[in-house]
Amino acid sequence: MKNFKLPLLALALCLGFSAKAQQSATATATASIVAAVSCSQGENNLAFGAMNPDATAATTLALSPAETTLATTGGSGSLILYTFLPRTAADFNVTGIGTANYTVTLPNSATLTNQTDGTTQMTVDNFTTNLTSNIGTLIDGASTFYVGGTLNISGAQPVGSYSGTFQVTVNYN
Repeated sequence: MKNFKLPLLALALCLGFSAKAQQSATATATASIVAAVSCSQGENNLAFGAMNPDATAATTLALSPAETTLATTGGSGSLILYTFLPRTAADFNVTGIGTANYTVTLPNSATLTNQTDGTTQMTVDNFTTNLTSNIGTLIDGASTFYVGGTLNISGAQPVGSYSGTFQVTVNYN
């Protein structure tokens, strides 16, 4: 009798486990299609204003995104800044979903061309935003951020009005 109990117990355990191994469960799969984040230029362009640079040495003029910091470096003389033309950071409007976070990607540089002669150039680099680590948060689906940069002025930069464009990119985090 003892010899039959052990194989019967083993058979019962195997049958019991195999029944549980064949149980199934279901899960729900979901997906949401959301509106793309969008970005458009606001009211202000990046404007460094009017200036008269050093006649011999290269100089830089950095404008902060908050328009509160204006710094110059280089040049053996001085960079004379005038107030009759505005200095403004560029502003960009972002729209998207609710309170989503977005990341701003800035260009490495932009080229400004003299509108008088069509050939002389200056560059803008070291673009910065007013956002911490270039990450913003939408509030009720909207947000605005500001961009500053550094204008690189060569020694004896020719007189003229310089203009060029730059592109920023936004993506949801």
